[in-house]
Amino acid sequence: MSSTAASATLPQPSNDDIDKSGVTSLVSWELANGTTENLQAVQGGSSSTLCRPKLHIRYESASRTAFFKFQLSILLKPKRNKAKNTAQLFVLIPPESINTLSATSGENLPEIVRNLLSGDTVCLRFALKTPPTVICPPAPARLVPKNEHSAGILASLQELARQTNIAIHLSHRTLDQFRLQALCTAASSSALTSGAFNNTATLYGGQGGRPLDASIIADVGEDIGVYDAAELPAAESPPSYNDLGPGPPPEPSPSELPAAAEPRKRPRRSSSNDRSRSTSPSYGSERKVLKQKRCPGNVEPLPHEDDLGNQVIQAGHLEKTELAELLELQIERMEQRLTTRLDCRLDRFEQLVTEQLQEHKRSVTEMVDERMDHHEEQTQIVLDHLRREVESDVEEQLITKKAELDEQFKDEREDIQAGLEERFADLEESITARFSSARAYLEFD
Repeated sequence: MSSTAASATLPQPSNDDIDKSGVTSLVSWELANGTTENLQAVQGGSSSTLCRPKLHIRYESASRTAFFKFQLSILLKPKRNKAKNTAQLFVLIPPESINTLSATSGENLPEIVRNLLSGDTVCLRFALKTPPTVICPPAPARLVPKNEHSAGILASLQELARQTNIAIHLSHRTLDQFRLQALCTAASSSALTSGAFNNTATLYGGQGGRPLDASIIADVGEDIGVYDAAELPAAESPPSYNDLGPGPPPEPSPSELPAAAEPRKRPRRSSSNDRSRSTSPSYGSERKVLKQKRCPGNVEPLPHEDDLGNQVIQAGHLEKTELAELLELQIERMEQRLTTRLDCRLDRFEQLVTEQLQEHKRSVTEMVDERMDHHEEQTQIVLDHLRREVESDVEEQLITKKAELDEQFKDEREDIQAGLEERFADLEESITARFSSARAYLEFD
């Protein structure tokens, strides 16, 4: 009984509720001079520099709560012995800051949006009371972008954090028109609150975030001493030949060398690394000194040899890091292109299905019209035949009726004529009798 009552008190989701995450979108805003800027690494650049953040929309009509958040990632300068360093950033738009929200579709789309999201998109236009908030990780203290691409994204996010008129383009398949209209009406009424959605303390594994500010962003080439070289010992110059002392004993033959004394293999370097090493004036001498200092058995290497080996290993790690970041960037762009192509294919498929449905509708309409015309012709033929039959029957009935009436009138005429003749005869006889009586009377007198 209690379970039934408890289940009856649970709020039922409304048809207007929205819970969408990871929706690919494009963000733009209008400047005071009327120009439009996009959230991208290079303002005015090609579509490959555009950022495509993931939009998160939450709306609960029963509790009158909502929240808008989109997320994107940038590459920071890698930490020591770390393949990559990716930072997630969030842009928060609480409903309390919304003045009006409107949704439009297919109206004067920019060419760059049409190419990436196809022509069938929905644009959410925010008129804000206060600019959105950009949240970045709590650590490190200063953000060092890995390359100019990431630095451009940070600069674009700072510009976005000063805007109050923002447009977000997304695919029309994300939300239906009914829910969009309900969301826009509720957000424009200033009756929505963030509720528990606006809780930045839950971001970054519960560590919380901090607002993005220009003071915590370092330049691309700036070395703030917290990533690569801060914990590394300073590189020493190779000692002179006079300081080396007597050289090691002659190297034994390969068969006499123990397994532990085999020279360590160096990791294969890329062509770019070989070129960079070949341009260094001290690289050849350092390599020669290192080769002279390598000795068989358990001979202790000189201190600077370990430092030089550490530097070589660190250089290898950095090269792997750069290669991994380059591959990650290429994969991300590949995913964007694949997503764009998939959206275009879906739009084309939808357009093809719509055209086929319209063609089928036209074909069915034409077939129905033809059948209706044929049926109308057949009906008209049957009606004409029935009319002729009816007219023929009526004509025969009229002729028969006329003949009957003529016969009846003839008999009646003959009867009337016979009656008249009989009456005339009686009258004539009466008159004759009277004349005879009168004559007799006159003759008697």
